Amino acid sequence: MTDKPFDPKQDIYPKTSHENMIIRRATKVAGYFAATTSLISIMLAIFRYTHTQIVVYGFAVAWALGAPTWFFYEYFFLYRKSGVPGSWGNSA
Repeated sequence: MTDKPFDPKQDIYPKTSHENMIIRRATKVAGYFAATTSLISIMLAIFRYTHTQIVVYGFAVAWALGAPTWFFYEYFFLYRKSGVPGSWGNSA
């Protein structure tokens, strides 16, 4: 770690980089997933689906496996290699 604080306004990835494109795409996918999950949950409540617990377990598994996998991938394969120096402690 460095002694100086990082600038929270500094970009983590260069604006025109491939990594920045991946992050934007992942943000869109996460938004679609959240909207779909919300819509399915509302429909389950309205139509009183009898096997709701199975669907909830499916959402829990997707969240439990998907989020840590993404953060691991982003940190070890994107950020450490291509992060902007000085952003979030990246001294590369």
